[in-house]
Amino acid sequence: MRSTKIAAIAIAAASVVVTPALTGSADAVTACSSGYHCYGEDQLEGNGSYPSAAGTDLKVDCLGVSDPNSQFANWEMWFATNTPQVSYDTWVEEGMTYGSLQSGQVGFMWYWADERPNGSYSEHYIQNASGGSTTNVSVYYAGSNNDDVYLGGSYVGTSTGNGSGGLYANAGAEVTTTNTHVNGSSNNFQYQNSSGWHSATPNPYDNSGGLWSTYTSGSYLWVNTGCNTPAASTKPEATSMPSNAEQVRRILAGIGRHAASRTHESKPSSIRMAKSTRHQALSLLGGDKVNGNQAVYAVQLKGTFSSFRRAPQHKKGRIPAGNTLTVLVDAATGQVTDWSITNTSADTLTRLGPVTTLA
Repeated sequence: MRSTKIAAIAIAAASVVVTPALTGSADAVTACSSGYHCYGEDQLEGNGSYPSAAGTDLKVDCLGVSDPNSQFANWEMWFATNTPQVSYDTWVEEGMTYGSLQSGQVGFMWYWADERPNGSYSEHYIQNASGGSTTNVSVYYAGSNNDDVYLGGSYVGTSTGNGSGGLYANAGAEVTTTNTHVNGSSNNFQYQNSSGWHSATPNPYDNSGGLWSTYTSGSYLWVNTGCNTPAASTKPEATSMPSNAEQVRRILAGIGRHAASRTHESKPSSIRMAKSTRHQALSLLGGDKVNGNQAVYAVQLKGTFSSFRRAPQHKKGRIPAGNTLTVLVDAATGQVTDWSITNTSADTLTRLGPVTTLA
């Protein structure tokens, strides 16, 4: 939510729900995996809120996993979108992630992502994150089946073709492993519908089997496993792309292969590249919009891809897959800015111009 529209809401001490770290079942705890994520969140599900916007103030004092090369921990808000439901949910999410990035490096980043009714999944990196500070995240329905995404009151992107407003919103933790440390809060969790802005009422959800404690009070949520190290800004390693064209092609092929392995495809049938700008590539290959428009290499692979971030929320089941993986790489820094999984039989990469085969 943009601070110009919503006044801060004081924590209501009289409205308290505490979920202690109970023993839980072994199945619940060991279910934290790439196919079944563990959540600790405050939720607006099932109350008929149908929000046109939602926002909350996010803060982490620690957020980490023991193996950041294969796992992740998120502290975020979800905005489920009002679409004809298919075999999995449709939504926009925004927050902080710690773990392996699609570039193959480990980072602690602000990001946003969406799952749309056309079966696509897209993820967009915003900026480096750090612990100990509070930042607002918000999503607003913008009309014409589009949802605008804001970080700290500033526009960062638009999820396109993603339904006529919201179904519900949730905020909190998401992890793929029990070997995690989370200490985070969501404050002033609010949503807007036809009757105006409303504060979330305590409605905690915890499928972790005792992995953490949760505490809610009014529109405030706290999730804690105990921390051994504080959250810190973990920047992807600074790089720059070489001027030699052959070296660039080798680097892009390596990024493509790593991105494929991160999305469960060990042998992509092809890896190709075209030069573009971030706006043009997203518009022609994915549809989302972002506020950065630097020169990028669009690397596209064919195979069978499924994202480890893409498990249907609160449910076990097969992770949706697509036949096309697209990765945008900053032409100056070599960092991945965006990536997506789609299903298409068309040769969409040629829309950007001349195509180079990398593998």
